[in-house]
Amino acid sequence: MAWVNAHLEHDWFPRPLPTNIELGRNAYLESAYGFAGFFSEREPGLIMGEGSGAYGLTSFFAGRDGRIEVGPYTCLNSAALCCDERITIGAHCLLAWGSVITDTPVPGPESIERRRQALFDIASDPRRRPRPMGDTAPVTIEDNVWIGFGSVINAGIRLGRGSVVGCKTIVTKDVLPYTVVVGNPARVIRVLDPDDTPEVRRAALHEFGLSFPKVGA
Repeated sequence: MAWVNAHLEHDWFPRPLPTNIELGRNAYLESAYGFAGFFSEREPGLIMGEGSGAYGLTSFFAGRDGRIEVGPYTCLNSAALCCDERITIGAHCLLAWGSVITDTPVPGPESIERRRQALFDIASDPRRRPRPMGDTAPVTIEDNVWIGFGSVINAGIRLGRGSVVGCKTIVTKDVLPYTVVVGNPARVIRVLDPDDTPEVRRAALHEFGLSFPKVGA
């Protein structure tokens, strides 16, 4: 991992990258514009794993205490990550355009006073940094998850390994591994056979005359 404190080459947006992000080897960020709403004071506030990428209009919205972790070889394609506490995304995931991941629930009518105070706090802050208007809950997305375009993953959700979220799906409950969900609210339509276990990978590599890497190699 390397600390970042520089302008992206050929970036049309003039602002440099935040100083509290870490990029793994061959990680890719398309533009610093995606950090216009990034106010995290965590060290680091964002970790991008090896070979991961943030493309298109992917945006990292983070409050003061927010921390986002993106695993190796995960692709964020015009997604929005809204974080006031913690969002963790595993390896080899794909988030399609327009998908939203948020660890702060939509506030209900019972939180009017809290919302009002948050707005006053934002207005009195010279940097207009957002404040959470409800109780936050971390979001965890395990490895090999595919999230279709326009979907919303709400606060406190865990998406199990190998799960698939269909386009325009609103997820309000945990999704088990290798499960396909669609709709609003999300409903299960299929359970997949695991195809990314060590045994399956070993067999696939053997077919091409390759050996399975040792742990820690």
